[in-house]
Amino acid sequence: MIQFQGVAAEVAKSLCYGNIWDSLAGAKYKTEFVHEGLDGRIQLLDAQKLGRLALDLGAGRSVGSGSIDHTVGLELLKSPNDIIKKNQAWIRVHHSQEVLSAEIKARLDDVIVVDDGICAGQTKSSKITKVMSNA
Repeated sequence: MIQFQGVAAEVAKSLCYGNIWDSLAGAKYKTEFVHEGLDGRIQLLDAQKLGRLALDLGAGRSVGSGSIDHTVGLELLKSPNDIIKKNQAWIRVHHSQEVLSAEIKARLDDVIVVDDGICAGQTKSSKITKVMSNA
């Protein structure tokens, strides 16, 4: 499908079956953010807030004539229902500015909701109830 959009066959093969980073440029800077609260279980990672943050980093455009920086983005290191400990990284921000603004950092704090009322020995339970195969 991507070849019909003008992507060379070798690049398409690398993207689909190889190491995508051989064909895609990465961001100049990467910053990991850690959870600064108590140990707990991630109840929510607000997707709308994450999307707006990505947009503000340059990963999207708010007007049709705007440009997109294809090297920036947000890489989630944790998911909802995961156990997270104090000072554990939960997101990696790929960005083009050397230093992220205080506003971006503050908005990231507002994305994650952690329930610190869990038992220390609890682990993440799978949401997979049945595995289906075409084989």
